[in-house]
Amino acid sequence: SMGGMAVLGERIRSSLDWVKALENGLPTAALDSAVSKGVLTREEAEDYIIPRRTLSHRRQKKQRLTLEESDRLGRIARFTVRAAATFGSQSAGIEWLRTSNGGLGGAAPLKLLRSGEGAILVEQILT
Repeated sequence: SMGGMAVLGERIRSSLDWVKALENGLPTAALDSAVSKGVLTREEAEDYIIPRRTLSHRRQKKQRLTLEESDRLGRIARFTVRAAATFGSQSAGIEWLRTSNGGLGGAAPLKLLRSGEGAILVEQILT
């Protein structure tokens, strides 16, 4: 489960550290890392994590992401790593996450990762 943090450029040693990092709020740089590594497009980051204007205010004030924003970003990063392991490459995993899925009522898995409940459904399809 630590793979997600590597995607976000965070150094985390244990699952408890991961939870603490989310509770403290990930730095906005973690979102930049996810975008630069191709996990999310800027548009997806805006739709699923934090609106662009809010993000620029946070940057100016040197504030972190909220717990909720961090949780969504961490969840997407974690599932990107899992999908990559399942489908053999990050690009294949990301493509699967972005493609509408009959088992999810035609929704793209990525869209369902906005909530913990949705993530459970994505996990069931992935395993």
